[in-house]
Amino acid sequence: MIRVKAGTHVFIFLLPSINYLTAKTALRYVRRYLGCIDPVVVSDGKKCYIDAVRNIFPDAIHVRQFHRKRGVVYIHFRHLEQVYTLIVRWDVFLEDGGDGLWARRVARIDTPLQSSDHAYLYIGAKKNSRRLPCKRKHRSRRKRRRRRRKSRNSCAKRVFAGSLEDLFERYSFCKDVFNRVGEAFRGRFITSNWAEWCFQAKGYVCMFGIRGGLCLHCLDTTSTF
Repeated sequence: MIRVKAGTHVFIFLLPSINYLTAKTALRYVRRYLGCIDPVVVSDGKKCYIDAVRNIFPDAIHVRQFHRKRGVVYIHFRHLEQVYTLIVRWDVFLEDGGDGLWARRVARIDTPLQSSDHAYLYIGAKKNSRRLPCKRKHRSRRKRRRRRRKSRNSCAKRVFAGSLEDLFERYSFCKDVFNRVGEAFRGRFITSNWAEWCFQAKGYVCMFGIRGGLCLHCLDTTSTF
């Protein structure tokens, strides 16, 4: 099941599986509703959404929030025909920030986010984060995992790591993307859970063996929660 909230409209698609083709099918219906608008799309971290969103909404800002790796947010966008990935923490728009288990967890991945003011920028679509290697692991096992992870993210190259202030000075176009996402999430965590209340059918369809599926937001510049 794929659930989509676009403005004040809610779409629920009962599909045999969740993959690139089914996600693309769902987004095609949303495209008919939104017309020529390229929205801010907020989804779970599933990789099949990356190409599906880019295919239907080529100029959209795509925000991916990882539930199992809570605290990490990937923002995919296009600038001058080049795809970029901006990585920030999900509490970047909170005044007081946040802490807890998730804050310590994001410090142990390949893009450690020590504070909400820290950010990374990649050229290309970085698909997933990976944990930093543990010294107690067997060396040969680490090498095999490193090769697999490198192949999964081979199209993404890191070009910046540092504070948001320095990022905006070096790559001014990132500030426009950041501010547009901030219009929807100012004072909130960046998460797709803000639409969960719309999908009251989830508990009922699960009774019949249908998986809960994924949530997806499509926000135009005038939409609010």
